[in-house]
Amino acid sequence: TNGITPWFTITFQKQAESQAVEESQVRLRGQRILVVDPSPVARRATHDMLTVWGARADEAANGDEALAELERAVEANDPFQVAIIDMDLPGENGEKLGARINGVQSLSSTRLMLLTGVGRRGDASRVQGLGFSAYLIKPIRWTELHDALTQVVRTDPANAEAALVTRHSIAEQRRNSVRILVVDDDPV
Repeated sequence: TNGITPWFTITFQKQAESQAVEESQVRLRGQRILVVDPSPVARRATHDMLTVWGARADEAANGDEALAELERAVEANDPFQVAIIDMDLPGENGEKLGARINGVQSLSSTRLMLLTGVGRRGDASRVQGLGFSAYLIKPIRWTELHDALTQVVRTDPANAEAALVTRHSIAEQRRNSVRILVVDDDPV
């Protein structure tokens, strides 16, 4: 280097806590999450990643298994906080399963996330109307799933006005939460 030592002084004021800070404090540790997917490979991969994040994950291959698991958990006084539901379930699609789950009063505190391989215009508002808290289009990166889960977990399940978590809302949240200051005497 050329021996130049840059220096500067910046005075900061304490900023109000942002939503990003609150989200970073939300932990998935101990959260009970049900993965509903017909593919054993996809189910296991998601289950394993949830476990790495500290969540207590269980699996179901179809709607009937999922509903039975959810009801058993309520009876055991250990309900699921979130159900991650694949759209392409055998016998019924993920939207119909979500409607069935929302029709059971004892399961009203379980937040629902829908994963689909194909998204169409208008899908997001429709699934939100069905009671889903998140709508994500596959393939989903693990970081997206993690961010979506932390947003969904911190949302009050009774709040029907809560914004639907999507790939776009996650990207927007990231843009708003990261700020970088670069200091260098070379413009390049």
